Amino acid sequence: MKVTENMSLKINTKAPDFLLKNQDGAAFQLSEQLKSGPVVLFFYPKAFTPGCTKEVCSMRDDYTFFEERNIAMFGISNDTVDTIRSFGGKYRLPYALLSDPNRKVCKLYDAVYPFGLMTKRISYYIETDGTIKGMIDDLIDSNGHVEYLKKRIEGLSSKVA
Repeated sequence: MKVTENMSLKINTKAPDFLLKNQDGAAFQLSEQLKSGPVVLFFYPKAFTPGCTKEVCSMRDDYTFFEERNIAMFGISNDTVDTIRSFGGKYRLPYALLSDPNRKVCKLYDAVYPFGLMTKRISYYIETDGTIKGMIDDLIDSNGHVEYLKKRIEGLSSKVA
């Protein structure tokens, strides 16, 4: 598992605001969502591929951990709205998927490999003030993202308690 802190976005920096469409075609804006609580954003390369299916299903399977802590979760790829609707429906995902067809948000979040050919598998935990409090960049370990996020969130809450 590679925890990344050497990119332009780092832990304790502000997450860029953005506006995308979800799987239902409705607008999603990060700054508006943060008014309701913390957010997990995870970027995945391509719907219906084995690694991405494994990743979204691991997030789904541990969703109650986040839900119990009032942490909203959103998956982002450059797939179309129709594709993410189908993907989310097939795997009964309890969280929204967001479509970034031009990878503009992916680029803002350092989630694009050089030459822009593929979206990275990278996840962020963002607090209500818009500050990034956790991040992991690991293309290979699809399940590692949810495990890292859970440990990071538990570690942060134990410091507050």
